[in-house]
Amino acid sequence: MYSEMFISGHQSPLFMGGPCDLLVPAAILYDNPGLNLKEFSGILRDSVSNIRNPELKGYLPFDEHNMGRILNIRHTPQFEAMLEKDFDREFSYEKKGFSSHLGRYTVSHRNMTEVLSDNLIVDTYVLQSSFYFEYKQGEHVCHDNVIDAMPCLNETGNCLQVKEVLETKSKELNPADRIVMQRLRTRMLHFEEQEEEFQDIESLVSRYPEYSPREMFDFSQEKGLLFPDGIRITDKDGQAFRWRKDGERYFLDLDFLSLNLSPNSAYCGDARMPGGGCAEGDSGGWVHKDARRTFSLSDLVLTCEAVRRKCWNVLGYVGIRKEFLDFIYGDPATLARYEKAVFDSEMSVYAGKQGWTHSEFLRNHAIWQANNKPIPFTERVRIYKEWKEEQMKELENRRIQQAALAEARIRDSLTREKELPF
Repeated sequence: MYSEMFISGHQSPLFMGGPCDLLVPAAILYDNPGLNLKEFSGILRDSVSNIRNPELKGYLPFDEHNMGRILNIRHTPQFEAMLEKDFDREFSYEKKGFSSHLGRYTVSHRNMTEVLSDNLIVDTYVLQSSFYFEYKQGEHVCHDNVIDAMPCLNETGNCLQVKEVLETKSKELNPADRIVMQRLRTRMLHFEEQEEEFQDIESLVSRYPEYSPREMFDFSQEKGLLFPDGIRITDKDGQAFRWRKDGERYFLDLDFLSLNLSPNSAYCGDARMPGGGCAEGDSGGWVHKDARRTFSLSDLVLTCEAVRRKCWNVLGYVGIRKEFLDFIYGDPATLARYEKAVFDSEMSVYAGKQGWTHSEFLRNHAIWQANNKPIPFTERVRIYKEWKEEQMKELENRRIQQAALAEARIRDSLTREKELPF
C-alpha cells in the first residue's frame, strides 16, 4: 500500500505511475476546475510552449480553432452542411479543406483531374497500437502502408483509392499491438491542389467567414471528450477523459474519471536504468496491474505537479528516465500528493476485491490513514539520497568491470593473433 517497497533486503523506491505530456490538458482542468475557455487556453499555451510533445505543440497558440479540437467540440449544423456539399463521394475527397498549425491557417482547394490506373492490386501492412484499423471500400490508402510501393506513388498528387478488399489477415502480437495485412484492388488517382495561407484569424475570416471558430464549432456543447482522444486512447473502450460545462466554465468530469482510470502503473525495473531487471522476468518497462485503461490516478496527479512546479523536463522521454525520482523527492507537497493517489487507488482496488460497500470502504480508509505513521519528509529524502548514492556507486563499479572485460577481450584477441603461424 506504499510507494516505497523493500526489495531483496534493501530499501528501493518502486515508483507507480509517472507524469505524461499527453495528460497536460486533463491535469490543468483537474487542478483548476471552473476555467473559462480563455483561461484554459492561456494555461495550456504557457505549459505546452515549454514541452517537446509535437502532437500538443501542433495546437499552439490554442486559439478557439484549436480549443475546439482539444475539447472535441462538434461542428455546427451549417458547417456540417458545407462539409457535405464540398465532399466528392465518388472519389472520397474534400474539394475544400481547412487546417491550422502553430498560428498559421491554411485553406486548400483540391480537384481530382485524372484516373491513372483503374485496376491495381496492392498489399498493405499496418501495425496497430491501442486501436484496430483496416481499409474499406472507397478509402484512400496511405502510401507508407503499401508493401513494395511502385515509384509512381511517390509522385506529387498521386493517390490510391480502394475499389475492393480482396483479403484481410490480422495477428495479435501482444495485448496492445496487432498487425493487419490486406490485399486490395485499387485505382490510382491524380489530384491538383492549391493552398492559401493566412497569418491571423482576422484575415482568414475576412476571406472565408465560414471558417470563423464560432461558425465551425458549437461552443454551447455542455460535455465532451478531452484530448488525447483519438491520439493515444479512444472513447470506444471508455478510456478517454471527459469534460463538462457549467455556464461558461469547464470542469473535468470526475464521475467518469473515477470509472475509467486504471489501477496504479508500476515501473518494472531498476529506477536508474529503465528497462533493466524486471522482477517478472520480462525486459522491463511500464506495467499496469489489472490494467483496464491507459492512465492511472498517480499518472494524472504527477502531471499536475509537473505543471504546477513548471518541471517541464520530467514530461519528456529523457526526463522520466533520468529525473523522475528527484522530481518526486524534490518537493514535500508532490510526494504527499503522489502517495495519497497511490494509497487511494490501491485501497479502491483492494476494496473491490473484498466486495466492500461504500461505507466499509470509507471506514477502513479512515482507519488505515489514522494508523499510518508517516516518516518525516527530511528523513525520507535522506534515505532516498543514500539509496541513490549506493546505486550510483554500483553503476560506476559495473562500468569499470565492463571496461576491464572489454580490455581483457582485446588483449586476448591480440595474443591469439601473435600466435598464428602465418
